[in-house]
Amino acid sequence: CRMHSCFDHSRCSLTSGFPVYLYDPDVHSPLAGAEVDGFLKTTLRQTLGYNAHLTRDPNEACIYLALVGEAFPFEKNPSSTTESYKLLLNETAVKSLPFWGGDGRNHVLLNLARRELSVGSGDAFRGSSTGRAM
Repeated sequence: CRMHSCFDHSRCSLTSGFPVYLYDPDVHSPLAGAEVDGFLKTTLRQTLGYNAHLTRDPNEACIYLALVGEAFPFEKNPSSTTESYKLLLNETAVKSLPFWGGDGRNHVLLNLARRELSVGSGDAFRGSSTGRAM
């Protein structure tokens, strides 16, 4: 997927101010059986809260952001290895985002990690079809 083929420029007029809508990570969790790390949710909300481009009205948005990770299983097992934290993207949840529009155009899926950074730890999107989302 490339910018010219996956981005619908008609949603973003030159005078729109490039409005960005953030899906609430407490409501929309795109990883199967997991929740997004609380620190990341708080940090992202605070950071974007200072951004003049953030909109609360998804109908006026040019870009839709969905926080994918860093996520951990709902049921934490203290004896488990980091291998169990390599969760798969829940394509059904992603494609069920309210403004997905059938193919994910103008969606950016953010996979932020701060703990598991080893080689091979992970492409959360490996083997997943995200349509025209970037």
